Amino acid sequence: MSDEISFERKGKNKLSDEDFRKSLLSKNIPDYYAILQIQKTASQSEIKNQFRSLAKKWHPDRKQSDDAEKKMAQINMAYEVLSNTKRRKMYDQHFSKKYDICTKTRNFC
Repeated sequence: MSDEISFERKGKNKLSDEDFRKSLLSKNIPDYYAILQIQKTASQSEIKNQFRSLAKKWHPDRKQSDDAEKKMAQINMAYEVLSNTKRRKMYDQHFSKKYDICTKTRNFC
């Protein structure tokens, strides 16, 4: 069994809001800011530009490697969450709560 998060997607391969809310309950949510290599204060245009840059680098049609498809899926998911203002806010709130719990219990997650 894998520790990675998988989502059922609706419509045009997009994550539904309900699936996203449920995903926040998982312990293994990746750091989408690290995946996109951006600061938490990045603007929407910075997120979009960085996504495009990484997509050009990691797209499986351009990069011949076993990791390219997996890396591109991570980049797409990070962009899907962080480019949506509502989801980004939920994601940020979840991680600030998790950080508070981890530091208060001295269990640096």
